[in-house]
Amino acid sequence: MDLREALENDTVSHVGFPAPVTIQKEQPVKRAIERMKRRRVGCILVLSGEQLVGIFTERDLITRVLGQ
Repeated sequence: MDLREALENDTVSHVGFPAPVTIQKEQPVKRAIERMKRRRVGCILVLSGEQLVGIFTERDLITRVLGQ
């Protein structure tokens, strides 16, 4: 299968996903970074209780935290 055909026909679920990494919004940025490093992921889902309220990414760390 060539790239174009794969992009048109494969579903996102075909790619497979690790279990999501989450953190409560009240937790410090340091804890989010520790979890991301430990799980070797580039983002972490931010929750308020069980509701998704955001996604914290490596880019957020660079631009919003270190860039201040």
